[in-house]
Amino acid sequence: MQTLSDANTPVHRIVFLDFIRVIACYMVIIVHSCEFFYVGEGFTMSFTEESGFWANLIDSSVRSCVPLFVMVSASLLLPLKESPESFFKRRFTRVVIPFIIWSVLYAVLPYFWGAFSYDDMMANLLHLTYNFNMVSGHLWFVYMLIGVYLFMPVISPWLKEVSKTFERAFLLLWFLTTFYHYIKLVCPEIMGECYWNEFTPFWYFSGYIGYVVLAHYIRTYIDWSLKKSLLVGISLYVVGYAVTYFVFDRCMETATTFGELELSWRFCTPNVVMMTTGLFLMMKKITCRNQAVLNVVEDISKLSYGIYLMHIFVLGFAFQLINGYFSIPVTIFLVGTVTFVMCYGLTKLLSYLPGSKYIVG
Repeated sequence: MQTLSDANTPVHRIVFLDFIRVIACYMVIIVHSCEFFYVGEGFTMSFTEESGFWANLIDSSVRSCVPLFVMVSASLLLPLKESPESFFKRRFTRVVIPFIIWSVLYAVLPYFWGAFSYDDMMANLLHLTYNFNMVSGHLWFVYMLIGVYLFMPVISPWLKEVSKTFERAFLLLWFLTTFYHYIKLVCPEIMGECYWNEFTPFWYFSGYIGYVVLAHYIRTYIDWSLKKSLLVGISLYVVGYAVTYFVFDRCMETATTFGELELSWRFCTPNVVMMTTGLFLMMKKITCRNQAVLNVVEDISKLSYGIYLMHIFVLGFAFQLINGYFSIPVTIFLVGTVTFVMCYGLTKLLSYLPGSKYIVG
């Protein structure tokens, strides 16, 4: 079996994790390609029956993208094999510094091609002192990832010692918390919530940390045959996708905000958990003996963070280039694919620069 590392030294690779990272990166870009067909000017809801249908059909199928990224990181890093000090130093260098650089680039560069005014640019830079800008909204993910990294040294010793039964109990409690957004539609405040306390009894079992534990559990305790992995994986994915699609379809008729519209698209919902678990179980069985394919997948995997950071810059250009010539579904996949390939090429070029790890991770 091969292992992955962020270092630039020769290492063995875990093949299926490389494939998951590449697939998840492409899925993220497809998610953002769909936005052109239901998000209008000024970040308003704007869709026709046709565009809403295709956006829902395609976007709902790839909502596992972010959880898969988290699970790959957890699979590679936990339990920690180095001191917390070394761990944080490596993470800061390869994740936080490129994140800061690209946050500034998104805040500044559009000014030079007239996308917004000087005052807008300065407001964007000020906004970065406490949050991401809407023009770089995809960078919300890095804030979440930093939080997961900060917690990894805390949870790592527990994962080394905890029993299979107790880890399964944690996952059960976490899965129950994923119903939170749906329950809130009926009960605005539950289980001790009030204006002076938002922390329910299961608050500390909620969020993306569940995907960290889920990845560890699957890698440690589940070693099913290909047939069983496909049977369970497909079943989980299909049920999760059906819920995701039909809830979004209903919300298109009633929603007045994006929060209401994208209710079933939230990454910590039971339907997305099911889809993610199903995909991870299936992709865990990926094997490949074609060295040429492995080389390409490994290279894209190494550069996936840089691809993710820059892709919004390229996405709009690709949409302007392609839109109007093809049907909606073809446009979505062409825009996503062109963006993915262009970003890979650009990230590859940047990777040859001295100190490239501070730019593309």
